[in-house]
Amino acid sequence: MTIWSAASSTCPAANNVTFRLVNVPVRDAIRALWAAARPAQDYVIDDDIPRDLKVTLNFYDAPFEQALQSIADGVQLNVKLNANTYSFSRAESPPVVVKLAARGGKLTWKLANADPRDVLTQVLGLFDKTYDVDLNADPTDELKAFARRAALKLKEGPPGPPGSDVASVVREDAQRYLKPPARPSGTPRISTEGSDLAFVDAMDTLSTAGGFLWFLRGEKYIFRNTIAADKVRDIFRQEGILDVVQK
Repeated sequence: MTIWSAASSTCPAANNVTFRLVNVPVRDAIRALWAAARPAQDYVIDDDIPRDLKVTLNFYDAPFEQALQSIADGVQLNVKLNANTYSFSRAESPPVVVKLAARGGKLTWKLANADPRDVLTQVLGLFDKTYDVDLNADPTDELKAFARRAALKLKEGPPGPPGSDVASVVREDAQRYLKPPARPSGTPRISTEGSDLAFVDAMDTLSTAGGFLWFLRGEKYIFRNTIAADKVRDIFRQEGILDVVQK
């Protein structure tokens, strides 16, 4: 977490601020803004705003009102001035839309403000997949198992036609782990639509939005928490595949 701020001393507008917020709880961000800009008004924050709701924003010599609204917009809060006091409250969420259809092994979907974790289980059921979902579980064991399967494929697999050799396939599969999704702050949401999507492409889209990793073990799909990229590289290095998958 990083907070850095300074009130402007060169701009005629006394409330202008230079502000840097990196993964900061929004309550701390609002408190820091008030300390830097020193507005005449007070503020109140509704109790139903999560204390772990975080924001990342940058301002340079920005008017107080602009910085204030950007912080609110960054985490979907309403802010109103009433009787010399700014009040912060949760903005009403837009309606959730989840429309799914499967045909010929492909997916057509329309999503709006949907939780990707909820969509995941619906898609898995739609395609009648066998799965194990534990999005709080550490993915280390699954990453090791993937790396060992990949090492075996590289050792035993035939080269295949140009552009589709075993190393290329393993390298492509490994990219989703070498560049793991970030953990979302708050409840993740996804809005997208498309037709004739491959199942694996839908899994990649949902995992990126939801901040989790997915694996295929035999016929079973496994879903685990995300992990730092350097830890993935360490695992792949230990299992002897890092040099191949990074080429």
